Amino acid sequence: RYADDLIFFGPTEQKCFEIYAFCREQLAKLDLSIPDVGPESKSRIYSPNEPAEFLGLGLCLQQGVYALRLMPKQIEKIRSELLQLGSIPELLSRRITLASLAAQIQNRSAGYLNAYEACTNIQEVENEVTGLTQKILRKIYRDGLNINLQALSAEARTVLGLA
Repeated sequence: RYADDLIFFGPTEQKCFEIYAFCREQLAKLDLSIPDVGPESKSRIYSPNEPAEFLGLGLCLQQGVYALRLMPKQIEKIRSELLQLGSIPELLSRRITLASLAAQIQNRSAGYLNAYEACTNIQEVENEVTGLTQKILRKIYRDGLNINLQALSAEARTVLGLA
């Protein structure tokens, strides 16, 4: 895979355009190009207060310093991916059994949390993922296996991994 993403910082918008022109010129010498700068282009210039989105992360100004945040669109993508595990047909297509479901959810959740641990809103992401684990299990037990969860004792719910 080729790396094709570059990020540069400049003190002014004008300086950013100068950096862009320099990069374009240097890349042209290698028979490479970059798209024109524009709001819908991959080549963008962000104002200091505007989150610069990059691979699902946002470089955001927070209390005078720049910090990485997982953007809402990426959080929703993670949420959607995990919620797919709440369907019996989906589990069958992925060859996931009930015996391995909790481990699969945990592994995927841990992977996301480790990948984004540098984000300042990682606690928000962790809370979202934790809530989804319960939601997925309840959906499988209730809708997929037709278990009346309210009729179960607290001990039985604990055995099923339900809080």
